[in-house]
Amino acid sequence: MDPQRIAGPNYFGNTSHKDGDMVHFVSDDLQAWRKEKPGEVEKVILALSAEAGLPAQAELDKQDRKQIAQGRKLIQDEEHCAQCHTFRAREGIPRPT
Repeated sequence: MDPQRIAGPNYFGNTSHKDGDMVHFVSDDLQAWRKEKPGEVEKVILALSAEAGLPAQAELDKQDRKQIAQGRKLIQDEEHCAQCHTFRAREGIPRPT
């Protein structure tokens, strides 16, 4: 979610998606979202990270469960992530606990 790195070689820079919607979203729309509604993007990032269900971050996910729940609601917002991405909650697959 870093506009300075998204189009770089470690992300989309070496792919056919380097000029795609995600690069433009992170470079433009995401930055506007951060300014308009401070804290929302960080909650989405926490929720996306929690979706991985990594044992090493389980304790942190428990501590952040309120922000993660708020981030999951934001992910489902058709204005943002869910326009292009499908997540577990929308597919009926249980989330990691």
